[in-house]
Amino acid sequence: MTRSKKDIAYDYLRQRIIACDLKPGDYLDEQEVAQSLGISRTPVREAVNRLAEEKLLQLMPRKGVIVSQLSVKDAFDMLEARLMIEPEMLRKAFPNLDKASVTKYRGYVAGKIEAGDTTEEVSQDFDFELHMYFAERTGNSCLVDIMKMLMTQNQRVRSVMASIRAERVRDACREHLVILDAILDGDVDKAAEAMRAHQLSALEDFQQHYRSRQAFFM
Repeated sequence: MTRSKKDIAYDYLRQRIIACDLKPGDYLDEQEVAQSLGISRTPVREAVNRLAEEKLLQLMPRKGVIVSQLSVKDAFDMLEARLMIEPEMLRKAFPNLDKASVTKYRGYVAGKIEAGDTTEEVSQDFDFELHMYFAERTGNSCLVDIMKMLMTQNQRVRSVMASIRAERVRDACREHLVILDAILDGDVDKAAEAMRAHQLSALEDFQQHYRSRQAFFM
């Protein structure tokens, strides 16, 4: 199915923001984006408005559009929110998890670990898909929206930290494996505890190492 120009512009800008090609505080030239993509400014403006709603861009009256700043507090708040939400989210989703899907996810991450292919680019896409799968299986549309916002901000923080924390990316893959194995074993308590440990590790790792990337944060 052919994607709309608005979606093309949205995906292009979102990926550049998350990858920090467009850094916090950078000004966005809508005309330049339109020319790069070979489209008019209208779909670019629609994409910009959508990204502003997701807190990735900020519309500044009489100044233009800038990439939203990342603050250390915002990052801590996001990681803490995930720690509080996701163990119980997994409990809620547990009866609705599809064994075939979980087995597929388990095979994918195990294969990447075995091959030593746990790069940030590979891991980040998988991380987003897996955690959103758990959110969607709760059947709670409000929670899905909250998780999408949290996961999007998480991707930005991960991109900032990944260059100095390659071992954290590998650890996260192994933690995913523990969660998925517990699900396949049918042990909801073990799965929820593994999720809690996974989120706590992410929070503690950021707390220990964010100062080395201070230039990216407010």
